[in-house]
Amino acid sequence: MLTTDTEKLFTAYRIIGTKWIIHILFSLSQGPKQFSEISENVPSISESILSKRLKELQNDNLVKRTVSLARPIQTIYELTPKGSALATFIPCLIDWVNNAAKKMTFQGGITTMIQVSEAAFEKIVEILSSANARNSFLRVGVDEGGCSGLSYSLIVDEQKTEGDILLNKGEFSILVHTNSIKYIEGLQIDYEESGMLGGFTLNNPNARASCGCGASFRMENYHGEVKKCDQKNGKGE
Repeated sequence: MLTTDTEKLFTAYRIIGTKWIIHILFSLSQGPKQFSEISENVPSISESILSKRLKELQNDNLVKRTVSLARPIQTIYELTPKGSALATFIPCLIDWVNNAAKKMTFQGGITTMIQVSEAAFEKIVEILSSANARNSFLRVGVDEGGCSGLSYSLIVDEQKTEGDILLNKGEFSILVHTNSIKYIEGLQIDYEESGMLGGFTLNNPNARASCGCGASFRMENYHGEVKKCDQKNGKGE
């Protein structure tokens, strides 16, 4: 039995803190829908993840699945009374974002957002779920160096240090030091599979120039040293 507000918050977070859950609840709060209709409302989610999240919501008695035997046969998803009660907070959250969140800043007066693709999200969760990384963070940063002046750093880190900002992504958290924020705001992280090879790709829409090797970039506000690319496929400037 839950006895404290903290325990109750942890229970709520376990349900709504998982990626895509709020999006699905919001979609169904507008009325019963078929699987394809929910998918259209949440365009970035894969069918396998959507199916998994719907099953989780059914197990928590938040969503009901009904199969209509009349032709054409349809599978309909809708919120249960319990799910409808939970979904009532979503409009308030949207209103808060519209009126308050856009005014918020991190240390140094710079807001930051890192976008993580579905493929990268699943790979990061897989890495951080391993036995020796369960209490770790994904640290994203920028270091001086590389043929365009700056290079990305993407590492698993167990320590949160002074000056770090914590970005909660649901099933994992990202650490960014305040010194790096101005260079990676809007950063897009993806993961690409290619046969037996694969790796993370990082795209910085704010970069003024980037290297052909894809490992370094230059920002308008960076005036440090630029080195010649030493990678075989790189294109130095």
